[in-house]
Amino acid sequence: MKTTYTLLALLGLMFAQLQSHAQKLTTYSARHGLADGGVTSIAVDLQGNKWFGTFWYGVSKFDGTKFTNYTTNDGLVSNSITSIAIDSQGNKWFGTDLGLTKFDGNKWISYTTIDGLASNMVKCIAIDAQGIKWVGTVFGLSKFDDKTWTNFTSKDGLVKGVIQSIAIDLNGNLWCGSNYEGGVSKFDGIIWTNYYIQDQFNSVRSIAIDVEGHKWFGTKRGISKFDGNKWTSYSTIDGLLDNDVSAIAVDPLGNKWIGTENGISKFDGTTRWTSYRYKDGLADNDVTSVVIDSQGIKWFGFDGGGVSKLEEGNIAIVENNSPKPLLLSISPNPFLQSTQISLPEQGTYNIQVLNIQGQVIKTIEHESENLELNLGNAPKGMYHLKATHTNGNTYYGKLMVE
Repeated sequence: MKTTYTLLALLGLMFAQLQSHAQKLTTYSARHGLADGGVTSIAVDLQGNKWFGTFWYGVSKFDGTKFTNYTTNDGLVSNSITSIAIDSQGNKWFGTDLGLTKFDGNKWISYTTIDGLASNMVKCIAIDAQGIKWVGTVFGLSKFDDKTWTNFTSKDGLVKGVIQSIAIDLNGNLWCGSNYEGGVSKFDGIIWTNYYIQDQFNSVRSIAIDVEGHKWFGTKRGISKFDGNKWTSYSTIDGLLDNDVSAIAVDPLGNKWIGTENGISKFDGTTRWTSYRYKDGLADNDVTSVVIDSQGIKWFGFDGGGVSKLEEGNIAIVENNSPKPLLLSISPNPFLQSTQISLPEQGTYNIQVLNIQGQVIKTIEHESENLELNLGNAPKGMYHLKATHTNGNTYYGKLMVE
């Protein structure tokens, strides 16, 4: 049966200026109700709940007040969780060492090689805009459209080795990282294109994509950035805490948060590096996972010690030394497909809509004081809006698609 533990209610994070450096680190461990201190993966659902996968003790759900734990007694195929993904319907997908489990909040369904999965040893999961699940395993890649399984191996063009990481770019291309020779595969739905990072002993353990569409690969030799033409690599020589990188996430400001076995590195993409370690307040140094929620709060999972939450006080971006964020009027909000944006000044705006990973999903050049914004079939969830006037003023808003 599931077990529930109660914590003190947490204060909501409020808007703060970018110039503010106030930070708060909070750690959660087994004594707070987390299933175990060894956390393998983190995901955030549409309601803002955090889901933590553990090495041996199943999954913990944290609603900001209490932990609820789930194990094989509830319906998981295994208590050894390797990865978590959440689809647009709110279904949770848990990768394990014995197969894949789907949880819709009430019903549990598990899939194994008997159903068509390439291997029961699942390493990573990604879900594309069409709702297709892409599952990396020790024996290749599985595609699942909720009805049919299709498997890919090196015979089809996929890189050799264990598929350890998956990301999907804004054009719908699939990027898969392997433990074999630092191999990466790009798949556009028809053609496989393979790249090899640095040396034959390398391993691509994580992939993130920034607002400019650049791909960032976390490897055992540091991180590599690919802009579509040129590769740029970073290591401890440049400022990275440790070359063994396990996780990467990109915040709405474009900062890269890099998990290593020696702590967290924050990189602005140019020259500035900031480090966080156990001595700075982290639960541990050996980072397994990094996730950024819709409020910009960073969540770090560790090999031991549990989870750390970092609140920087930087939800809203403030430019031009403005004393407070310049906020937009948006109505209705939440909305289904379209909403009205009231722009405060006449003239031309460059408008960007970003998802909670900081990826730009829509760009508009608009001339007027009012805009009907249509996001079409964008998945449910929180989005950020940034409208920059030609005079330099920048306005911000948050959108909620239902």
